[in-house]
This record gives sequence, structure tokens and C-alpha cells, in this order.
Amino acid sequence: MSEDDSRDKLQMDKYVVAYLDLLGSTSKIISEKSDNYLNDIRKIYENTYTLFKKEFPESLANHSPSGDFAPSDYFMSEGVQIKIFSDNILFALRISDRKYDAIKATMQLIVFISMYQSYLLLEGKWLLRGGLTAGRLHIDETFVWGPALVRAHILEEMAVVPRVLVDEFLIKIFPYLNPETSTGKIQILRKMDEIPQCFIDYECMFAKQNIKSGNKRGWLLRFKEELPGLRDEFLTKYDILDDIGCAIRCHNTIPDEADIPSGLRKIQWAINYHNLVCDELNELDLKIS
Repeated sequence: MSEDDSRDKLQMDKYVVAYLDLLGSTSKIISEKSDNYLNDIRKIYENTYTLFKKEFPESLANHSPSGDFAPSDYFMSEGVQIKIFSDNILFALRISDRKYDAIKATMQLIVFISMYQSYLLLEGKWLLRGGLTAGRLHIDETFVWGPALVRAHILEEMAVVPRVLVDEFLIKIFPYLNPETSTGKIQILRKMDEIPQCFIDYECMFAKQNIKSGNKRGWLLRFKEELPGLRDEFLTKYDILDDIGCAIRCHNTIPDEADIPSGLRKIQWAINYHNLVCDELNELDLKIS
């Protein structure tokens, strides 16, 4: 037997996978002179993770089909694998054959991405698009390989505009994810435009929860002490819808691209999505004209 044959063979396992793209990052990377953008991305990720650990037990109960998920550290204990390379980000969370574990992993990754998407927009003025799926993957310090990565990347390209698409088969396996049939307390996915895939409804997920509970100041404020990097300008508004609207209204969300058709399309889609959520929540004064 050769030495190569005796080595441990790499194997793929089952994962929930999200492949994300920071829109408009090319110009930031090229113009980077002081490492500010690099450190901003690290800070935003670390602060999102801190926020997630504080918020997650409440979020998980609110977004489960019956509210019966106990506060769980599955996300942390299983260890989400993260690869950030340039303006692309990969999250992978290994799952077992038990359907309950797959549900928990999918829900927790959706909640985490929604927080990350919100905080990227609020703190960094980055719009995000991506794809989330489940399947076979191998991930270690050197390799990321497998059909789940390929499918997540395909979904990211299909998204086109700033949204994170969720694979259709996950909605078929977990029907409560379907916004048309879900009995959960808070809508977590939404359909817009003429495509079959749903996307993560990050604005509605937390804004509706806060408005219905009377917490008009928004969930970010509850963790100001945990997020020292959050700028005060985003903490003076009275709810997260206003915060996000202000960030979208700054059309430098996609630097150097607002004057080209593809950049305008992305910005306009974000505005349309924001205004739709405002209409549903009867927060008409927060719409972007």
C-alpha cells in the first residue's frame, strides 16, 4: 500500500450552507489604504455573533412553528464553520440525520444571517445577497468542496439583488418556513418578484416583533453595551425600520455603482422591499420616497 493510500481520506458530510456576497465591495477593496474596511468586516461579524448569543433564545422561540424550541446552543456547540475570503462569506453548520437537528440548524443560520444582513447595512452600508441550502460538503482549513457549496453559489447568483435566497427543497421539507402556510409568530421568509425561491425577510423578522411588543427602539438598542462599535447615529432613531431606511437612503450603499443600471436596480429593489414592509406594518412615515 502506498503512503498516499494509507492516509485518511477526506469525506463529505451533511451541512446547512450559506454563501454570501458583499455587494459593492470591489471598489472598497481596491481603494483600501488604511485597512479600515478589512477591520470593519471583522468587527461587524464579531458584533453580530455577540448579538446572536444574546438574542438567540428569544428569536428561536418566536420563529419556531409552535414556539417549542428550548433555548439552544446548537449553533455554538456544533461550531459553525466560517470562511471569509475577499467579499465572499461562507457559513456551514454540520447536521445529523435527525430531522430535528436539521430544523434547528436551518432556523439558527437563518436568524444569524438576518442579524448579519441588518448589521452590515446599518454599520457598514453594505448590501448583501446570497443563497442558503443543505447538502453534502467537506470543509477544513484547506478545502471547501461539495455539491452544497455549488448549489449555494448558484442561488447567490440567482438572487441578483440584495436578498438571501433559501433553497426550495428546504421549504418543502420544513413547510413552516413557507410564508404562505407558516403558523409561526413572526414571518421569516418572503417572496417577491417572479421567482419561486423565498428570501430571508430580515427587516420584517425583527421589526414586526419589536412593533408588536411595543419596543419601538429596536433590538439593537438592547445590546448597545455589547456592541461598542455601533455608531450612535443609528441608535437615535426610534425603531429598526427607520434605522434601515436611513441606511438604504444613503445611496452610497454600493459605492461607485449607483450610476450604472445594475447598481440602481439593486438599490431600487432594497427600497421597494423596505417600503413593502413599512406598508404591512402601517409605518408609512418610514417609507423611502
